[in-house]
Amino acid sequence: MDILTFAAFNDVMQDVDLHVVELVCRNFSRVFGPMGEDVDTVTINISRPSFVRPKFAEAVIAIVNRHDVSLDKLVLEVIEDVANTKKSRQWQR
Repeated sequence: MDILTFAAFNDVMQDVDLHVVELVCRNFSRVFGPMGEDVDTVTINISRPSFVRPKFAEAVIAIVNRHDVSLDKLVLEVIEDVANTKKSRQWQR
């Protein structure tokens, strides 16, 4: 089982998604230059369940602000719901 299927099944996708945002923002200036001048935008895949949860946007903004990353450098892309995959249905039996 992959980590995303496990996270979806155990209803912790938001934790995984926020951890990815945290890692990207924490390392942003080291990877893309102090002001992100070496990149136009960085796309982060976010699960649909996380995206629609209350306060998810607030948590993302807090992470971005904490690491002083410009919001116009990040693109959040909603991915298909991992819980709907055949693999995850096997765990619901």
